Amino acid sequence: MVKSYDETETLGLTGSKLIFSSRSVRNTTISLISSTGELPVPVYIIETPNSWKDPPNTIYKIGNSEQKEQLAMLGWKAFNKDWIDIRGERKMLKDVLPTKGFLR
Repeated sequence: MVKSYDETETLGLTGSKLIFSSRSVRNTTISLISSTGELPVPVYIIETPNSWKDPPNTIYKIGNSEQKEQLAMLGWKAFNKDWIDIRGERKMLKDVLPTKGFLR
């Protein structure tokens, strides 16, 4: 059993690893590989359209039937505020993700 930072218990993931398909956040697949050495299983996909503007990154969860379910969109802006849209509710990214550590 593994304890996360908020003290919730995670069962069955001891020794498991997350593998990223690239070093970039853009167009990346995040896969889970278990401690038993099974083949990596895609769990999330991050897509960024190729554009000269500041397109949003879209984060999808991969279900059992390998269908993509949109979880969130992230807007990274060079001169404006960064935002995140989760299930239709838009918030400023600084309000969702702390700037230092787990607590501000």
